[in-house]
Order: sequence, then C-alpha cells, then structure tokens
Amino acid sequence: MNLKELAIDIANVYLQHSKVEAVLLGGSVSRNWYDDYADIELFILWRENPTDEDRKAAIHYVNGDIIDFYLYEDEEWSETYIMNEKLATS
Repeated sequence: MNLKELAIDIANVYLQHSKVEAVLLGGSVSRNWYDDYADIELFILWRENPTDEDRKAAIHYVNGDIIDFYLYEDEEWSETYIMNEKLATS
C-alpha cells in the first residue's frame, strides 16, 4: 500500500471540514522513507477550536478505531487511531 497516497486521501477528508485551515504530512511518509511498520503523521491546522465531534468526524469517516484521544494540552490536540478498512473514497 502506498502510504503517501493514503495520507493524501485522509487529508482530503479533514479538509472537507469548514474549521480546518490546512493539513500537513510529517514523519517518514512525508520523506518517502517509510516501510511496512510506518505510521502516518498528519498535523491538522484548525481555523477555530474544534469540538470533540469535529476531531472525531474524520476518524469515523475513515472507519478508524481511536487508541488515544487527548484534550487540548501544550497548545495542541492529539489523537491516535488505526484504520481497519480501505477509505470509502478509494
């Protein structure tokens, strides 16, 4: 699976939300250094503070299972989730 293409697909899901200003890709996927054990690191830049539902909307859309979901701390929100199925848009 091409993780960079998957990251772009997921980023586009986030970008459909009116509160999202931009999505940045980081980590090994952004550098094309990823392997079979890599994860996708997306940085979501919000125009205004998101609600928990705002943050969970894209996760639910991509059939994600939440592992960690942190409140606002150290000037950021953070969540970790896994995807068990292909994107609906794929």
